[in-house]
Amino acid sequence: MSLGHALREWSAIVGEQHVISGGEGIRAASTATYPTTQGVPAIVRPLNGTQVQECVKVAARHRVPLYPISGGKNWGYGSRVPPVRGSVVLDLGRMKRIVAYDEEMAYVTVEPGVTQQILHDHLEQHGGKLWMDGTGSSPDASILGNIVERGYGATVYGDHAGWAMGYEIVLPDGELLHTGYGAYPDAKMAALDRWSPGPQLDGLFSQSNLGIVTKVTIPLMPAPATTQLLMLDLADSERLASAVDVMRGLQLDGTVRSSPWFGNCYRLLAALGRFPWHRAEPPLSVALAEEIAAEHGLARFTGFAALYGSFANVTASRRQAVAAFRQADIPIQVIDDASLARAADGGRRSIQVSMYRWYTGGIVNGVRRAYWRKRTPASPVMDPDRDGVGFIFVNASIPFRGKDIAEATERAEEIVLAHGFEPAFSCHSVRPRAFIGLLAFAWDREVAGDDQRAFDAHDAVAREWASVGLYPVRLGLHSFNLIEDAEPTHRALLGTLKQAIDPHGVIAPGRYIPA
Repeated sequence: MSLGHALREWSAIVGEQHVISGGEGIRAASTATYPTTQGVPAIVRPLNGTQVQECVKVAARHRVPLYPISGGKNWGYGSRVPPVRGSVVLDLGRMKRIVAYDEEMAYVTVEPGVTQQILHDHLEQHGGKLWMDGTGSSPDASILGNIVERGYGATVYGDHAGWAMGYEIVLPDGELLHTGYGAYPDAKMAALDRWSPGPQLDGLFSQSNLGIVTKVTIPLMPAPATTQLLMLDLADSERLASAVDVMRGLQLDGTVRSSPWFGNCYRLLAALGRFPWHRAEPPLSVALAEEIAAEHGLARFTGFAALYGSFANVTASRRQAVAAFRQADIPIQVIDDASLARAADGGRRSIQVSMYRWYTGGIVNGVRRAYWRKRTPASPVMDPDRDGVGFIFVNASIPFRGKDIAEATERAEEIVLAHGFEPAFSCHSVRPRAFIGLLAFAWDREVAGDDQRAFDAHDAVAREWASVGLYPVRLGLHSFNLIEDAEPTHRALLGTLKQAIDPHGVIAPGRYIPA
């Protein structure tokens, strides 16, 4: 490996100012929201796909591994830090083009540096006729980065990777690959239909280290005539389980087409503010969390889903949904623009406004919940890595069945509280038979011992969920070892693919496919 020669060649390709090999930039890229030891020797920042190809060819020639990032705001999963020491960060954040926008066919093609804010502003400038499907993370999060990690949102298009198509990929030898109909000359369907002849290749490049995705096409949702948000107040785990079962029926029969969301009071309190230091010391007990939530007008658990369509269709769906939940003795509120305007200020209204915005193609800034246990005020531009914020995710795919959601929640809460943290749990369905269970907890990295306690809590929850057959939907720097739980044949095939496509380990060694 000749890093020095590679740095000089990269400088000639992207410009010296876009090759960073020291100073604050390197320190920042080597820092996450929990301890890391890998370090980053350099950062290279190409401007376009051609430069990415040339940079990859240099890396392959000098056997220097690259770790591609879109924006690096992968907080809770490892931020920008590579899994393997010595990997040069290939920062694609300068690639900010909206390559194509088609209002008639309702799609957009973006590069890695296009953030949620950039796309949202673009759609607003074109009259707001089409909606993006946002995540609950940062406005500065990459659209493409979220797709390749199989992230999710709230609307009908909540399954981001499931709807995306037309990938452009730089392979480990620097050659360019287009998936679907994009592989065919002048194909009219390249941005409209992912199912071209032969095996479907898109999936090989999500949660993968087989190539670098430099473009992707996503559908956009035409703004519906009517939107109404359903809010469920759930007093305990039993009501949570019942509500999940009712919601499953409404999903399967097509009444609810959005992505239902359920969360505990810890999750919503973290969205509203900081740990109540004036009332308790960590961890915040369930009883006190429930008491504070009630003061904000919130229940032990809360559920949301949206109804879209014409006024007549939404009215009919609302009646069906309200009747189903009331029959199960579950309190339900229907929220629209008018009801939000009448609602009194407070925590409950704040949550309603945030969720309504999310379900109507808007942007929700979820970064503030990472600061839950920081005593010092957050800066106007929040950066959890820089600010010494501890934040970590553990997740699992859970059956869309009430008893499974309730059991997974109860056990995770118990484990995390026992380790000294507050278990902010939510679950989100982007497909009608599966929930993504997401547990996050936050701490102050300046508190001695909390880093290790956080790792211990994460591992304990992951083991507990695996013991009952619940495995992750997404892995981070702290959890790539969980791929070892897969059957040997599965792991061997992944290794065979990596060896065939990237024999020298140029692209993100150690990411999803073991190094």
